[in-house]
Amino acid sequence: METARPTADSHGLEIRALDALKEIHFGILQARAIDEMDVAASCMWQERSLAKQAYQIPGGEAFTEFENRINKCLGNILENLSGTALIVAHRNSNEVILARLLSLGSAADLNINVKNKYLYDIELTEPPRVTTLRLGGERHGQKYAGLKSD
Repeated sequence: METARPTADSHGLEIRALDALKEIHFGILQARAIDEMDVAASCMWQERSLAKQAYQIPGGEAFTEFENRINKCLGNILENLSGTALIVAHRNSNEVILARLLSLGSAADLNINVKNKYLYDIELTEPPRVTTLRLGGERHGQKYAGLKSD
């Protein structure tokens, strides 16, 4: 919400929180980092990275359920869209959103490395056109044609 607030305020836009766009629930790995000292967590994170769609973290949300949730919500947004929308979400949610908007298939099969230093301006043309805008740092405001993720 706080990430969206400056833009929303400067453009007089209402912020709406949509639970359906929340980040995937990582079950027993929720808030556990990849840490060599936490061998069990490191093994589960590794297994997930090798088979994102097939591996379900104990107590967590299956990736297919997560992806379906995000895509359903995004479909509703697009169906009711008249003009421009700013969607602010977390990494996995953003990967699913980008995969859908760019017609790239399942986000589980892609290697999109979404960074919080970029804003993606997507024109819903055929094919979609993407401009990546750098946020912060010495290159703040720099624009790149296409999807930049490094």
